[in-house]
Amino acid sequence: MAVDGRASTPSLASRNGGWSGKPTETERVYRALKRAILAGELRPGEALQEVRIAAEFGASRTPIREAFQKLEGDGLLTIAPRRGAFVRQPTARDFFDINELRLILEPVAMRTAAGTLDTAVVAALRAKLAAISADSPGEADFTALEELDRELHRTIAAAHNNARMNKIIDGLNDMMQIVREKDMRRRHRELHASIGEILTALGARDAEAAERLLRRHIGDFSGALRTLV
Repeated sequence: MAVDGRASTPSLASRNGGWSGKPTETERVYRALKRAILAGELRPGEALQEVRIAAEFGASRTPIREAFQKLEGDGLLTIAPRRGAFVRQPTARDFFDINELRLILEPVAMRTAAGTLDTAVVAALRAKLAAISADSPGEADFTALEELDRELHRTIAAAHNNARMNKIIDGLNDMMQIVREKDMRRRHRELHASIGEILTALGARDAEAAERLLRRHIGDFSGALRTLV
């Protein structure tokens, strides 16, 4: 795709933003553009033209507009009437604020998860962790640990059985995807151990330990953000 005469490789349309499942047209555009903005592939202030993006994705302009509105809601686009849509990349302050919200919300969900999460679910997560190398990681291990970390947070949020809260937590974690991928490479062994400790506490239904370990896991990410953004 060319944006303001600049080629983007690979194409934005080839990206799925790290999500699974078959998305709608709006979701497909939204996910790809969101990842490109968070990865810095689209510059702050850059204009996004509906016609060019519609051609890139082979979509009509309606899902493009809907995707723009979702991105504006995320704070990743500014839509100016009669002028168009412009990229707004998150600042370091934005990321710290997002992580602060995670630190407020996720421990609440953890208190429920520690008492109700099915032991088979915890065992499946632990099996996935065991398959990931902690000491000699390759690219596949980095990717697998990032995916497992995301799955763990989603599982904890879902266990609280509050759909609105779950959606907020999921959205906050999605905003952290790119910096989390970087963090998995810098602190792989540390994060592998942290996830293992959380899963052990969940398996033991130790709510106090699980909440404390999750707070540390999210809080340590705030420290890592200082070198990631």
